[in-house]
Amino acid sequence: MKKTLVLSLLILVVLIAASLFFFFTHYNFWYKSLRLSPTRTLAGHILLDNSVTFHNHEVLTSHPEESRKYLPVWEEIFKKRNSMSTEYFDSHIIVLSSTVDERAGVEEAAGIFGKKQTLLDIDYYLKIDWVRLKLSDTLILQIGDQQLSEDPTKYEEGALALGLEPDHMYFADQVKIKPIEHVISRPSLIWKVFQASPIFLLGFDVNKDLRLTPEGNPVMQLHGTKNSFANKCLTSLIYLESGLMDPVEETSCFISLNRPSILAEQRVLPTN
Repeated sequence: MKKTLVLSLLILVVLIAASLFFFFTHYNFWYKSLRLSPTRTLAGHILLDNSVTFHNHEVLTSHPEESRKYLPVWEEIFKKRNSMSTEYFDSHIIVLSSTVDERAGVEEAAGIFGKKQTLLDIDYYLKIDWVRLKLSDTLILQIGDQQLSEDPTKYEEGALALGLEPDHMYFADQVKIKPIEHVISRPSLIWKVFQASPIFLLGFDVNKDLRLTPEGNPVMQLHGTKNSFANKCLTSLIYLESGLMDPVEETSCFISLNRPSILAEQRVLPTN
């Protein structure tokens, strides 16, 4: 009787340990550090030996003067593009770093093709409840020898006068950000994934699988391996604002370069 009890307890401990192992290896909520070192940005290794204060946050930068002048310009264009209030921006957008770069112009707008452009690259993250999504934007500061205004209204007027189309003034990592206030809780997310895949076939990593759809909705992309030998994997999306989930689809584990991304395809939101 005693041996049976000990064996049962041992089996129970093994099962609990295995469940915890699969849980934490499939459902990763641990963010990598959102802090940037003075020598690294999201784009790569760049010396960031200065900082400026923007909305009560310290922003690492290689060019403090340009950052002080043009971060407010970027903010106004950003809010206008995303139909976002100042209150929402203050609560949900955290700027991490800004750097100045020079590149040859490749846009086909009149009068600027091939002209050298001075650009402000901005790294930031979107914060909604537990969600932290890193993004990058770029703002044009100068075209050839013509510097654009530090005033947001005059900036747009000057850019349009140079023949720069609105979509070419400002290059966004994400075309649109939907200014939502809340997302589903982490336990709710885990429960939805577990319901769809109770034997831990599907999982996610917040550092790799948090995305925005073209409409600006935050989603978690789920993935898993069904049969690696047969090159069969699983994928799905959970819409974090509503909690709705796409049907789980079977896909190839090794995807051809010609295969479109799941977020690039035309999608219809699930209704239940």
